[in-house]
Formats: sequence, structure tokens, C-alpha cells
Amino acid sequence: MHLSVESVKPLERLRADLAAALAERGYRVTATTDGRPALRASGREGRGSLVIEVEDPLPGIARDEASRARADATTWRIAAYETDRGTTRLSTIRPTRLVELLDHPEHAAAAERLEHDFESVLRRAAGNEG
Repeated sequence: MHLSVESVKPLERLRADLAAALAERGYRVTATTDGRPALRASGREGRGSLVIEVEDPLPGIARDEASRARADATTWRIAAYETDRGTTRLSTIRPTRLVELLDHPEHAAAAERLEHDFESVLRRAAGNEG
């Protein structure tokens, strides 16, 4: 279901390297949400996490016409977080699985290409190329 890659990089470095790897492939980061301030504000301790939103690379699978008409209606989310083993991880839903779940078989080939591309991007950002 998920495409995940482990890393030994600290979260901030992983964030920067992911943004760079996405940009190298022509993807545009539209937003980044850091989960740590909300965690601190609640008075709780926990591991760091981020959600990086990428301009939708598969806009044809938006739920409805209104969503497809808005350029900012959908984004692709990639989570970056610290694990309990002292490593970090990048994770996103597999594009092929999302196309399947939303019943859009006409986008299967594009989803397969995107999945391959995202796997390369995540591995590059995590430092796990090759």
C-alpha cells in the first residue's frame, strides 16, 4: 500500500534533500507542515514529523470536476518522520494503489511511471541510491 524508504539522515536534512530531489525531477513542493510545533503546544513529547505536499502529478484522478478545475485542489503528500529506532522514514501511498482504489484504470500507466519516479526520488533523498 505504501512506498516507504528508511534513512539515517536527521529529519531537517531529509526535508531539504527531499525538496531538492523533487525539484530535480520537476516536481513542485506546494506546502510543508511540521508536526512538532503542534506536539510541543499540546505539552506532549514525541518524534518529529513533516508532511510535504507536492503539486498533483496525477490531476486526472481528482474526485470530481470542481476539484479538477482548481489547480491547488489536490496535492500529493509525502510523510517524513522519525522512527523509534533512531532512523527516519519517507512514506507515501503507492500511485498504482491509489489509482486502483479510486477506480481509474485509465491512469494505470501514468501511475506506474510516477511510482517508479517517486521511488527514485525517495531513495535519492534518503541516501539509499543504487
